[in-house]
Amino acid sequence: MRAIVSAMVLLIFININAKIFIREYTYRASDSDSKNTARAIALEQIKRLLLEEVGVYIQSSIKNQESESNGVVSSLTKTDIQILSAGIAQTNVLDEIWNGESFWLKAEIKVDEKDVLKKLDNLVNNVESKNALEESRIVTDNALAEIERLKIELEKEKNKNTLAEKQKAYIAETEKLTAADWAAKGQIAWDNSEFQQAITYFRKSVDINPDNKYAWMTMGVANKWIENFEQAIVCLNKAVELDSLYIVGWDYLGLIYLDMEEYANAAACFRKLLTINPTSISAYHGLAYTYEAMNDDKKAIAIYEQMLTNDYDPYFATRHLAETYKKLNDYPTAIKYYRMFLEIDPYSRWNWMELARLYTMIEDYNQAIIAYKKILDIDSTATGIWSNMGNAYSKIGDYKQAIIAYNNALKLDPNNTSLLNNLGFAYNDAGEYENAKKCFSKSAQLGDEDGKFWRDLDW
Repeated sequence: MRAIVSAMVLLIFININAKIFIREYTYRASDSDSKNTARAIALEQIKRLLLEEVGVYIQSSIKNQESESNGVVSSLTKTDIQILSAGIAQTNVLDEIWNGESFWLKAEIKVDEKDVLKKLDNLVNNVESKNALEESRIVTDNALAEIERLKIELEKEKNKNTLAEKQKAYIAETEKLTAADWAAKGQIAWDNSEFQQAITYFRKSVDINPDNKYAWMTMGVANKWIENFEQAIVCLNKAVELDSLYIVGWDYLGLIYLDMEEYANAAACFRKLLTINPTSISAYHGLAYTYEAMNDDKKAIAIYEQMLTNDYDPYFATRHLAETYKKLNDYPTAIKYYRMFLEIDPYSRWNWMELARLYTMIEDYNQAIIAYKKILDIDSTATGIWSNMGNAYSKIGDYKQAIIAYNNALKLDPNNTSLLNNLGFAYNDAGEYENAKKCFSKSAQLGDEDGKFWRDLDW
């Protein structure tokens, strides 16, 4: 006989922190159903009814808190919200009864009123999680449709062999519902950073439906986060085996091999990723980091220069080119790229500091002074910068400016004996011997041996 279903809204109530939706659902089994198939179908249907209620609530919340919700979230359709709600709200079975003819369920969903929109916003912007939920909905929609088709055919089928085959197919379709439920639980655990629990749920899902690439991928990444790298590789290899063009799978495989210092495998994964998506910034980053780890600076530089040519993340490429050439002691080329970086971020204190150091190393003290001044424009309280600028002025014989710089540094750190000694030398070179002696005397009073030596000279 055809299945007859019934549902009843029991109660919707609010406590301080959560809105709770509770429903009962009765699935009247057909002759083709067992306890397991009936439960799988009932659970999927009650989840959908509960998520529909959650979706209505979320839509109302979006309207009431428009200024606080993301624009993308605001534009979601009712169906979109219902699908995505499965990733932020877990269905909990409160009670269930199977009497051989029907399966009754009572279940609830709790929604945190404080951050439901924030969670939804995060989910919308997590492309992989969003895709997984949408794919899961497609799988369960198709499974439900196939269950209904098979149910009709099973009622009419008289051939015992064909009947057994169709019964087996019917069970397989209901198992897809169960697998999707475990995957949904895994996704929620994953998003809550409960990685071990997520692995347990996803394992249950793929044991039933081993063709879910999203479950394999997320289980792999969860294993990565708990540093179970070998198992992570097994899971991610299964994901890319199911879909050889699976960008996220190749990306995470490369990152894990990089963590494991298996650089040849890491490079192979990132190169594979580039063949799938030649504009993948992630692949360029991964390859560059891999070559850096291998100390293959030539290949790393080639990747960074290719990124610049194609205008792929010039911030990253320019900065790393500067750092690599600095490591190679090619200071003029490093300076070129640091200056290019300033076109992207002219207020980078770090970048001006690196320039000042390199100019000092090649004894271009005038350019070093310019860099120090830029740093002080950003942070005038940097004692070390005032001191370094004083050193640079001393190198070019501008003792007046050196004295000013050292005095500014001492205002910030008045008992720094190194500063006092340097100021003393600047006064001495400027011919202001009394001031020089005062500096050395104070340094000596603070216990500095160099200060004592210079103070006790025959001035």
